[in-house]
Amino acid sequence: MNLVYQYYLPYPGEIGKPDWVEIGKKSAEKYSKEIGAEYIYSEEKYMNSVLNVFESFRLFFDESFDCYDKILLLDIDTIVNTKDNIFDIEIEDVGMVHELGVYNRSAVPGATFTPKFWDNYFNNPHTGVSSYAKKFLDEKFKWKKSKLYPNEKFALYNGGVQVWSKEGRIKARSLFDSKKHDHFHKETRKGETAYLNMMFFHHGFKITELENDWNRLNFQWSENNHFGKITHFNDIIKDKMYNHGK
Repeated sequence: MNLVYQYYLPYPGEIGKPDWVEIGKKSAEKYSKEIGAEYIYSEEKYMNSVLNVFESFRLFFDESFDCYDKILLLDIDTIVNTKDNIFDIEIEDVGMVHELGVYNRSAVPGATFTPKFWDNYFNNPHTGVSSYAKKFLDEKFKWKKSKLYPNEKFALYNGGVQVWSKEGRIKARSLFDSKKHDHFHKETRKGETAYLNMMFFHHGFKITELENDWNRLNFQWSENNHFGKITHFNDIIKDKMYNHGK
């Protein structure tokens, strides 16, 4: 049996649950029924982490999920636009989507995703992800490139859509420390996407790269079309979810 899993935990200072959460939830519930998977939505804290996005790590730390073959994690700010069964895709440890064009996120209002930004993101001696990995994991650590999109400067697999095999989840449980991601966030101020990529590359996880259509991020939308098989409303006002598909 396969599972579609979602959670919602408010950000610090957030009061009440936004209406768009229900939009993402209903979309995932509908998709689960269409592909014959179970669906679980949670508002409980399991990881008790400093950052709410680390709650997705429950999928491999919580042994109660071992009864499922594959698990699809969908961020609550996603809408599914397809009936294609993502579980029909053969994956190894984990299936994820590279943030195609991530080095040029010019569509994000106010963002400065320049080469200098990315050099700081990876190599800043105090907050860089690669710098952290070289200090705390392996001094020879190297960031990887995408195999599906070889012309991209580096790989960055977005944590908003994750497809885990049972073998991959057990592997992550054995290799990841259940509290080290809090230390990672304290040192780098980065979230689950950066942490997962770092740990995948360090431990040699077998990543099945999914086509960009399975996690269409906002900076990849065209003027007239932002429908991926899964549309992800990242980095933007979530109210846009209300008008999606109209």
